[in-house]
Amino acid sequence: MSRAVILFKSQPRIPTADAYVQQLEAAGYTPYFIEVLESTFSNEQMLEGIVRTGPTCGVGFAGVVLTSSRAADAWIAALSRITEPGDWSQTPFYVVGESTKRTLKQMTTMHSTRFSESLILGAAQAGSSEPLARFVLDDRALRRTGGKLLYLTGDKNKDTFHRIMSENGVIVEEIMVYETKAANGLEERVASTAQQIANVEGGNKLTWLIFFAPSSSDFVLHFLRRSFRFSHANSPQDAELTAKLGAIGATTATFLREERGLRVDAVPAKPTAEQLVASICESDRNGA
Repeated sequence: MSRAVILFKSQPRIPTADAYVQQLEAAGYTPYFIEVLESTFSNEQMLEGIVRTGPTCGVGFAGVVLTSSRAADAWIAALSRITEPGDWSQTPFYVVGESTKRTLKQMTTMHSTRFSESLILGAAQAGSSEPLARFVLDDRALRRTGGKLLYLTGDKNKDTFHRIMSENGVIVEEIMVYETKAANGLEERVASTAQQIANVEGGNKLTWLIFFAPSSSDFVLHFLRRSFRFSHANSPQDAELTAKLGAIGATTATFLREERGLRVDAVPAKPTAEQLVASICESDRNGA
């Protein structure tokens, strides 16, 4: 009998080609997707101007930092609205995770001479802001480059990256390029998915809940508590489903544990579908 896994991220356009679907189904799990947040772009004209002018805009940028795929979406959207971008071909783009890198790579096909795929850095080394900050500091030392960084953020961004840069004397210009809110109908989708799992999975009432960011976690936890029993947390005793929690990275895991008092059962070594499923399987094998 399969075990359900709810991933709090957008439904893939082509499920059969999605890494999470492939890895979970191969391991005998049934994936479900619930999109938690809706994003809207902000400061679009400002970002368009920067993309158009290039890294020499103002006093100049020695690198661009994006710690979420939504920030990458904003950059690609700005690029799509202009005819001729500036020359960013020698500028490193520092990113968190493979998802952000995949989104950002579109710029190299849109304007192959203006951007360099080889300078999209940090995806494999960093799954959150703190390790990315350390990677950036090391990379700048190797390149012997100074100059300020352009940091594209959302409205609920933590100051981890900016703080580490400031402590090391690096100037960061931060621009909020997207804002998030709870997706319409989120409460209903959580309830209907829980009911679907209860009906389909029969006697197997243990469900994995996989969180991808502190902000989206906070939006959905309130609704989840109505349908799931959580370990070491106040949950309805008559809830039909029991939850095990997974977090895609250390930042989200720390938030769930320290800020919300929840037990996190699986945290992958790297923020990839393969590593996530490996950590889920290990937890289930150990009976944790």
